[in-house]
Amino acid sequence: MSDEEKLEESLRDEFDALGKNIKDAFTGVWESEDRKRISSQIEAGISEVGEAISQAGTDIRESETGKQMRDEINGVADRIRTGELREKFEQDLVSILRSVNTEIEKATEGLSKSEPSDEDGPNEETVAGE
Repeated sequence: MSDEEKLEESLRDEFDALGKNIKDAFTGVWESEDRKRISSQIEAGISEVGEAISQAGTDIRESETGKQMRDEINGVADRIRTGELREKFEQDLVSILRSVNTEIEKATEGLSKSEPSDEDGPNEETVAGE
Protein backbone atom coordinates (compact mmCIF):
# COMPACT_ATOMS: atom_id res chain seq x y z
CA MET A 1 0.00 0.00 0.00
CA SER A 2 1.37 3.37 -0.99
CA ASP A 3 1.66 6.37 1.28
CA GLU A 4 -1.13 8.08 -0.68
CA GLU A 5 -3.47 5.10 -0.18
CA LYS A 6 -2.64 5.01 3.54
CA LEU A 7 -3.43 8.72 3.79
CA GLU A 8 -6.79 8.28 2.02
CA GLU A 9 -7.65 5.37 4.31
CA SER A 10 -6.69 7.42 7.37
CA LEU A 11 -8.87 10.33 6.20
CA ARG A 12 -11.79 7.95 5.60
CA ASP A 13 -11.34 6.39 9.03
CA GLU A 14 -11.20 9.80 10.71
CA PHE A 15 -14.34 11.02 8.94
CA ASP A 16 -16.14 7.79 9.91
CA ALA A 17 -15.02 8.28 13.51
CA LEU A 18 -16.13 11.93 13.41
CA GLY A 19 -19.59 10.97 12.10
CA LYS A 20 -19.96 8.31 14.81
CA ASN A 21 -18.85 10.73 17.53
CA ILE A 22 -21.28 13.43 16.37
CA LYS A 23 -24.11 10.88 16.26
CA ASP A 24 -23.23 9.59 19.74
CA ALA A 25 -23.07 13.16 21.08
CA PHE A 26 -26.53 14.04 19.72
CA THR A 27 -27.96 10.76 20.94
CA GLY A 28 -26.46 11.32 24.36
CA VAL A 29 -27.82 14.85 24.59
CA TRP A 30 -31.26 13.79 23.34
CA GLU A 31 -31.52 10.92 25.76
CA SER A 32 -30.07 12.84 28.72
CA GLU A 33 -32.10 13.41 31.86
CA ASP A 34 -31.52 17.17 31.59
CA ARG A 35 -33.14 17.30 28.14
CA LYS A 36 -36.06 15.17 29.31
CA ARG A 37 -36.54 17.39 32.38
CA ILE A 38 -36.41 20.57 30.28
CA SER A 39 -38.88 19.10 27.76
CA SER A 40 -41.26 18.21 30.59
CA GLN A 41 -41.00 21.73 31.98
CA ILE A 42 -41.68 23.25 28.57
CA GLU A 43 -44.71 20.99 28.04
CA ALA A 44 -46.03 21.84 31.50
CA GLY A 45 -45.51 25.56 30.84
CA ILE A 46 -47.34 25.40 27.53
CA SER A 47 -50.18 23.51 29.19
CA GLU A 48 -50.42 26.14 31.96
CA VAL A 49 -50.50 28.95 29.40
CA GLY A 50 -53.31 27.18 27.54
CA GLU A 51 -55.27 26.72 30.76
CA ALA A 52 -54.74 30.38 31.70
CA ILE A 53 -55.98 31.57 28.31
CA SER A 54 -58.99 29.28 28.56
CA GLN A 55 -59.78 30.56 32.07
CA ALA A 56 -59.40 34.18 30.94
CA GLY A 57 -61.87 33.54 28.12
CA THR A 58 -64.33 32.00 30.57
CA ASP A 59 -63.87 34.89 33.01
CA ILE A 60 -64.48 37.45 30.27
CA ARG A 61 -67.57 35.61 28.99
CA GLU A 62 -69.03 35.40 32.47
CA SER A 63 -68.11 38.94 33.57
CA GLU A 64 -70.56 41.82 33.42
CA THR A 65 -68.42 43.56 30.81
CA GLY A 66 -68.35 40.40 28.70
CA LYS A 67 -72.12 40.09 28.91
CA GLN A 68 -72.54 43.75 27.93
CA MET A 69 -70.21 43.29 24.95
CA ARG A 70 -72.12 40.20 23.85
CA ASP A 71 -75.43 42.08 24.17
CA GLU A 72 -74.08 45.01 22.15
CA ILE A 73 -72.76 42.72 19.44
CA ASN A 74 -76.10 40.92 19.28
CA GLY A 75 -77.87 44.29 19.11
CA VAL A 76 -75.76 45.41 16.17
CA ALA A 77 -76.37 42.08 14.45
CA ASP A 78 -80.13 42.49 14.99
CA ARG A 79 -80.07 46.03 13.59
CA ILE A 80 -78.16 44.80 10.55
CA ARG A 81 -80.68 41.98 10.03
CA THR A 82 -83.70 44.27 10.35
CA GLY A 83 -82.21 46.90 8.05
CA GLU A 84 -82.33 49.59 10.74
CA LEU A 85 -78.60 50.20 10.56
CA ARG A 86 -78.62 50.28 6.77
CA GLU A 87 -81.47 52.80 6.72
CA LYS A 88 -79.67 55.04 9.23
CA PHE A 89 -76.46 54.80 7.21
CA GLU A 90 -78.27 55.74 4.00
CA GLN A 91 -79.99 58.70 5.67
CA ASP A 92 -76.68 59.96 7.04
CA LEU A 93 -74.99 59.47 3.67
CA VAL A 94 -77.73 61.44 1.87
CA SER A 95 -77.37 64.26 4.41
CA ILE A 96 -73.58 64.37 3.99
CA LEU A 97 -73.81 64.33 0.19
CA ARG A 98 -76.44 67.09 0.26
CA SER A 99 -74.14 69.26 2.41
CA VAL A 100 -71.15 68.60 0.16
CA ASN A 101 -73.17 69.44 -2.95
CA THR A 102 -74.44 72.67 -1.37
CA GLU A 103 -70.90 73.75 -0.51
CA ILE A 104 -69.64 72.91 -4.01
CA GLU A 105 -72.50 74.90 -5.55
CA LYS A 106 -71.65 77.89 -3.38
CA ALA A 107 -67.99 77.68 -4.36
CA THR A 108 -68.67 77.35 -8.08
CA GLU A 109 -71.22 80.19 -8.06
CA GLY A 110 -68.54 82.53 -6.80
CA LEU A 111 -66.15 81.37 -9.51
CA SER A 112 -68.60 81.76 -12.37
CA LYS A 113 -69.66 85.28 -11.26
CA SER A 114 -66.09 86.56 -11.02
CA GLU A 115 -65.05 85.35 -14.47
CA PRO A 116 -66.60 87.12 -17.46
CA SER A 117 -67.88 84.88 -20.20
CA ASP A 118 -66.96 85.17 -23.89
CA GLU A 119 -70.46 86.49 -24.59
CA ASP A 120 -69.71 89.70 -22.65
CA GLY A 121 -67.31 90.73 -25.39
CA PRO A 122 -63.56 91.27 -25.23
CA ASN A 123 -62.15 92.48 -21.95
CA GLU A 124 -59.62 95.27 -21.57
CA GLU A 125 -56.63 92.94 -21.55
CA THR A 126 -57.67 91.37 -24.84
CA VAL A 127 -58.19 94.79 -26.50
CA ALA A 128 -54.93 96.22 -25.17
CA GLY A 129 -52.96 93.17 -26.22
CA GLU A 130 -54.15 93.25 -29.84
